[in-house]
Amino acid sequence: MTSDDLDPPPPYSEIVKSNAIEHLPPEYADIERYISIMVESFGGRVRKIWAPDLNGMYKFEIAGSYRFCDNIQRHHRKNQIYFIVDPKNKTYYQMCHDPQCFGFRSVTRNIIIKRQVPVNEKENISDDQCLI
Repeated sequence: MTSDDLDPPPPYSEIVKSNAIEHLPPEYADIERYISIMVESFGGRVRKIWAPDLNGMYKFEIAGSYRFCDNIQRHHRKNQIYFIVDPKNKTYYQMCHDPQCFGFRSVTRNIIIKRQVPVNEKENISDDQCLI
């Protein structure tokens, strides 16, 4: 078999696209919403979510003006940050693309999901179901 017989490798842009996903699986929608709200409140947005690694961790690339880095305790001027999210343990930590912070990893933080009871479920709760 010669090199002429082999198909050419796909372009880099196609490889990158194949590893990116648009959203977390439905069972983790609250976690995606948590990260989105956190960065949107400071002018950022989730630019890309990378498919999980071998440990089940997702990488959330952040774009916009949210560039806060725990290492330097301020927003980076130019370089973006990203979060590594562990949906099973509901935790995340921050890393960044800035060479000054190469290898830095923030402390692991918990993702707190506050469950709200829908209005129609509140109406169906009787007095004998209330906890005192």
